[in-house]
Amino acid sequence: MQSHAFRHGNILRFSIAFGILLILVLAVNLSVSGSEASAAGPLTIVDGDTNGHCAQIGAWDQYSLTCTLSADQTNTTISIGSSNITVDGNGHSMDGGGAYGIYIEDFSGITIKNLILTNYAYGIFLAFTSHNTLIGNTVSNNYEEGIGVWGSGLNDIVGNTVADNGWDGIGLVLSSGGNTVRGNTISGNQWGVWLAGANNNIIYNNNFIDNAVQADGNEAGTNVFSLALPIGGNYWNDSTGPDANGDGFVDTPYAAGIAGSDSFPWTTMNAWCENPELSVSRPIPYWSNLADYQVRRLSVDYSISNNAAVEAYGVTVIGTVDTGGATSLPPLPSLGNIQPGTSANMTILYNVPPGVSAFRSTVYATASNSCGTVRSYPGPWPGA
Repeated sequence: MQSHAFRHGNILRFSIAFGILLILVLAVNLSVSGSEASAAGPLTIVDGDTNGHCAQIGAWDQYSLTCTLSADQTNTTISIGSSNITVDGNGHSMDGGGAYGIYIEDFSGITIKNLILTNYAYGIFLAFTSHNTLIGNTVSNNYEEGIGVWGSGLNDIVGNTVADNGWDGIGLVLSSGGNTVRGNTISGNQWGVWLAGANNNIIYNNNFIDNAVQADGNEAGTNVFSLALPIGGNYWNDSTGPDANGDGFVDTPYAAGIAGSDSFPWTTMNAWCENPELSVSRPIPYWSNLADYQVRRLSVDYSISNNAAVEAYGVTVIGTVDTGGATSLPPLPSLGNIQPGTSANMTILYNVPPGVSAFRSTVYATASNSCGTVRSYPGPWPGA
């Protein structure tokens, strides 16, 4: 076995009649509902990259600060050069060609999603950065770390498949703290999760399968491998019983080496993957000020409630389809996480053409469950 010693370390439908009470007709659907290219050298994605490096591999959207890949890539490294950037792999792959597949240093608020990364030293590498989200990626067959988090905190690693990497599936090192690792399937790595000088990380509701070492570290710390019931801990395929009372949890804690202990290991994979239940309140339309009235910019306030016993993650309005020539105006709201039994308020602005006294709007939103599975409400946005 290798040693770490040598390493550094909803539809929402409503009719609007100006000057009278808004009438809401609500129907929310809560069901779960290429080619290859090679870019020369590392590409740096920055804010305002309409004609920059993103154009070599995909399409840039300035409104959402998103670079969306349009083809599979080889011999490509993507470096992030601004905060609040999103790289959407759109299901495409990046294969080999350097030390890093995705490299993020210093900048924050980055989202990396829907990418397949193979044959790098580090599939995704975070250095001295915070408040980033890695979601829905497949990171496999990289010869050192699948996902490396070095000196970085307050990041969310959610709903990824991390498999068959030479060293760590996920490595949290060099004072990396406050990170959340949940809803991932971590399998076939030398170390599933490795913690070195890392504290206060929360690692729960993951599937650990056939890693040579499921989880360990170089010192005892304050990392957490389970939350209070009913959320519980992780699934470890080398410890699935006994469960004498049939509550779905193994009766004895799981020891993650010296890195910590999972007090409530699950007996089956993905048993925690319940979905949020969202409902929407009666919207309130109004002209915010005289200037808005004069240019026909209508404000509509409403709230989204999560009625489930599980958290709704990353609730985001992604678009609207409107009648009567009305259109919603950017930016559309991103509400973050909505806890069970709570609500989040938001405002959508609409441009309403002269002469239009009523219109209908269908609002499309997404949210994910604890496993990182993204659900669309009421379905896929037609404008995607």
